Amino acid sequence: MKKFDRIAFVREVINKRFRVEFARKRHIGLREIGKDIGISASTVSRIINGKMIDIDSLILVCAWIEIDIDEFIIDTTKRKKH
Repeated sequence: MKKFDRIAFVREVINKRFRVEFARKRHIGLREIGKDIGISASTVSRIINGKMIDIDSLILVCAWIEIDIDEFIIDTTKRKKH
């Protein structure tokens, strides 16, 4: 079974947050950023604040920040040997 590594994702998004900050400094609002990504301004805000988003938005955000979503999938079927 595989599961999503939320902590790793949030850390990666926060590391990429400079893109949002850069856009803000250039007088581009959250709506424009959301439009560029394909998500709502409120979803952009949730990402900035480190909150989780839905899977469809997650896929779009990963594409926008150029990271592979597969990096954050944990395979829980592998068992540790004792």
